[in-house]
Amino acid sequence: MDKSDVPFEADDLFGEAEAGVATESQPETVQVTAVVEPRKAKAKAAKSKSEALAPGGPLIFDIETGPEPEEKLRDFFEVDYSKVKGADLIDAEFDPATVKLGNLKDQAKIDAKIKSEREKFDAEKTAAIAAKANAATDQWRTFVDRAALSPVTGRVLAIGWIGTNDVIQIWAVDPADADAEKKLLTTFWVSFRDCAKTDAPIIGFNSHGFDLPFLIRRSWLLGVDVPDDVLANGRPHRLFIDLMQVWQCGNRQERISLNNLSAFFGHGQKTEGVDGGDFARLYLSEKQEDRETAIEYLRQDVRLTLAAAKRMGVV
Repeated sequence: MDKSDVPFEADDLFGEAEAGVATESQPETVQVTAVVEPRKAKAKAAKSKSEALAPGGPLIFDIETGPEPEEKLRDFFEVDYSKVKGADLIDAEFDPATVKLGNLKDQAKIDAKIKSEREKFDAEKTAAIAAKANAATDQWRTFVDRAALSPVTGRVLAIGWIGTNDVIQIWAVDPADADAEKKLLTTFWVSFRDCAKTDAPIIGFNSHGFDLPFLIRRSWLLGVDVPDDVLANGRPHRLFIDLMQVWQCGNRQERISLNNLSAFFGHGQKTEGVDGGDFARLYLSEKQEDRETAIEYLRQDVRLTLAAAKRMGVV
């Protein structure tokens, strides 16, 4: 994960820990040692969370992101009217000379053909004008929906960890803390340093393509120290293993989703009815059941990633 050498402890950010054993409905026995209650955060005695993450053994991780607050997103949003369907018709006028008449000779038929084309043109122009009027709203909605996919417009909300001992930890931001993401990133890099001391691999799925670059770029933005050896000549440290790249077997064109990979191996599926785009909405909800759904979604992702790592011989 992400953390620098600052006097900050994970418990201070993540609030009360909940300990328990997974129910029979879960695919494997997993002890949950740290589940975030974002609105119940309180300071605790100093203790490094990374010490509880099966020291010396491989660790699997996954991150969840969400859009930046609206006031920040507005700085990066601009309506592109060229994307409006029929944009070229908005300022155009119907020209009868452009109508293809073929072999028509009868004037009545010619007039009917031109009238039909004029009506079609007018209908398309009216639709384009309406689409332009709605473009700002429609494009803003699409922009917000995709904002979490970029470190420019998104932020890290949670990181899930699981070791080969099947102990899951979820670390997530306190929405009321303006520095919460910075603390979370700091925690991640401290954990990386701990893994480096014992040469423990850090395994993700598409982590070279998404998770790791996202964490690094957000750290740059927020002034969080990224260990010098995390990137060497633009390549991730050897401890970071991306299961997507392992799956590709050298063929970078061969891609697969975690859901499909899990189905392929018969390991089950991601949380039904929820995808990554729902995480921020659920986690930042005022409803406890929504927040629990978000956390369970992340839990399931790290379970499936661990199962795939085991099946592929990475751990």
